[in-house]
Amino acid sequence: MVKRESLSKICDRESYGTDIGLLMFGLHVGETLSLALAGFLIAALGFVVPFILAALTYAIFYLTSYTILKE
Repeated sequence: MVKRESLSKICDRESYGTDIGLLMFGLHVGETLSLALAGFLIAALGFVVPFILAALTYAIFYLTSYTILKE
């Protein structure tokens, strides 16, 4: 029988917040930059540009995923 270690035995309780904060740091930086870029695009060119960029990003993601998963 395999002995399983629980998360509380692996990590200190004091470091949970720090660990989660460090893991989420990249996400929050990316979110902040994308919101700032969207705001500048909306101010300069209107609301259509961010929606077109989102649609193109989705299309690229969809086609890439389909190609990878097709194999």
